[in-house]
Amino acid sequence: MAEAFSSTRREVPAADIAVAEENLRVLRHTSQRNAIKRMAHLREMLLVMIRGIGRSRLREMILSNFGSDEWYEIFSAQAPDLTLQKRGTEDLADAVFFCREVSRELWGDLPEQTVISQLLAELHGQNLSEPFAVSPTVACVQSRLADQVLSAVFSPEVRVRTRYHGSFRDACEEVAAAQADIALLPIENESNGFLNSFFSLLERYELKIIAAAECGNASESPVGYEKEEWNRFLFLCREYVVHPSMRASEPSSYVLDLILPFRSQVPVASILGAAQMCSLKIRRIDGIGAVLRGMHYVSLYAAEQTIETLTFLVFLLLYVPQFDVLGIYPNFVKELE
Repeated sequence: MAEAFSSTRREVPAADIAVAEENLRVLRHTSQRNAIKRMAHLREMLLVMIRGIGRSRLREMILSNFGSDEWYEIFSAQAPDLTLQKRGTEDLADAVFFCREVSRELWGDLPEQTVISQLLAELHGQNLSEPFAVSPTVACVQSRLADQVLSAVFSPEVRVRTRYHGSFRDACEEVAAAQADIALLPIENESNGFLNSFFSLLERYELKIIAAAECGNASESPVGYEKEEWNRFLFLCREYVVHPSMRASEPSSYVLDLILPFRSQVPVASILGAAQMCSLKIRRIDGIGAVLRGMHYVSLYAAEQTIETLTFLVFLLLYVPQFDVLGIYPNFVKELE
């Protein structure tokens, strides 16, 4: 029986194999060409939609993290999660380029401070123009650095009322009770786990970060700071409002503080890669699972490069819908004497 079966088998000619391989090659090439054409078509569709529906409506749709299946399909096709998970430099560069085009269409040539204020207002639904009292009351724990930070951030002609407390918790409690306008807390104190304590206070009293300031030795650069040489302070209040006496026209950079899940669909490495492509510097990245379980705290800062900063924010909105922005605010640097 085996002999009968073997006698009926037919050897496939080498020519037929060659034809099959050539057909497979052509099929793959055609598939790749179609994919490229489809991507170009999606890009054209996006530009048509941007020009047709207006910037405010498109911004609203982006901020709602894909409010319709059609938009989700377009953006997910433009930047599929699987390609970013491979951490391919070319894929990431394409994504950043795409987001830069979206940024230009969304915000045009508006000043960065104006755009960031608008973006914060839309992300958090807060009124950024609401002023504090003429003479703000700042609650803090007394220290030489805290006094220097206050002098660096507030204009000399402004009378700042300082209320010193024995603990950072008491300072936050006073702001939460509307007995003070601002709380000033350090965050660069990892030796005693203050990072976790900081986020505990932030959550417990529902305070918002509105500005940052750094103090350090004149010989060191903020870009390559050493933790024992530089100290970072954050200003907290009940709402996302900035006191008009803060030197908003003189920040050394802008700080972007983000919370990202450990198991995001887009790897943290890709997120940081996109930040670097957008000329943002990585200030620090920490795991804060003890307080916010399964989360990364990522702090970045950028020079005043409007399109670059906004490109990264659009990247987060389009590609990382799970992220939570803690704040986008001016950063002030004061050298120690």
